[in-house]
Amino acid sequence: MPIITNNNTQLLFGVGDISIQIGYKRFKSPGIVQFLEVDPLPVGTSLKIGTNEKVKIDEAPVTFIFNQVESLDVVINQLLKLREVMGGNRDARSIS
Repeated sequence: MPIITNNNTQLLFGVGDISIQIGYKRFKSPGIVQFLEVDPLPVGTSLKIGTNEKVKIDEAPVTFIFNQVESLDVVINQLLKLREVMGGNRDARSIS
């Protein structure tokens, strides 16, 4: 999960110990993406989290907060570029 040093925080993906959850208060309000440490599972396994469970902004060691959809689009586009460089298909429809 997070590797914290004096200079930065790193997340090591690909071993199945990071769960990703999203949250928002209401339509068009800031949204968040959080990364939480869990017991290792196969990569891509969905955890069943209750739909009414409240997400606290300081609950996770790493939280991304998006105040505008455009800022979320920037991150998505960079991840799609990385996917292509790593040998994946850039077509967003292929992302599950």
